[in-house]
This record gives sequence, structure tokens and C-alpha cells, in this order.
Amino acid sequence: SPIFEIADIGLVGDLFTLLPELEAGLG
Repeated sequence: SPIFEIADIGLVGDLFTLLPELEAGLG
């Protein structure tokens, strides 16, 4: 389903956006 594919891409994008911030906070 295209809707779920778009949602997955959005979630992955959020992860790549949040991971550096989490690493910076932990570091």
C-alpha cells in the first residue's frame, strides 16, 4: 500500500533526524 510505504519513509526520516540529536545528548 502506497500509504504505508510513505508512512515508513516518514518514520525512517524521523529516525535519521532524531538519532544525531540523541547521540549528541548522550555524548
